[in-house]
Amino acid sequence: MNLDRNDIKMSTIETKYYYNGDNVTCELFATLKTPDVFDALFGPIVKVVKATAKCHPEDKYNKRLGERIALARAESKAYAQLTHELNKRYEYVVEAIETLAPYRIAFNEKSEKSIKHNTEYIKQLPSKY
Repeated sequence: MNLDRNDIKMSTIETKYYYNGDNVTCELFATLKTPDVFDALFGPIVKVVKATAKCHPEDKYNKRLGERIALARAESKAYAQLTHELNKRYEYVVEAIETLAPYRIAFNEKSEKSIKHNTEYIKQLPSKY
């Protein structure tokens, strides 16, 4: 399977900034875009994170620079949390598959026997249906 970078990616839903003195806080609402089958199983992954940029006493306050730093920190937090959630869901799927595997094998064997039996049974019937 060849994936391109748009098959799975973080998307920003909304970004808000809050200002307190020389501090800038970014609140980021992010979602993880995943293949449709994954969304169908679990629903969307959405995270809300906050990160703050604090102006160093020796630096001159720059609102735009504070926003850029706070946003970068919030994006890093969002990536970490989305990755953690994706990994939890992946592990759940792996565990479910491993749990289901012996039942699938047993049912396949049962199914094959039943189909063979019914095929032979139908051949023995006097009907020409």
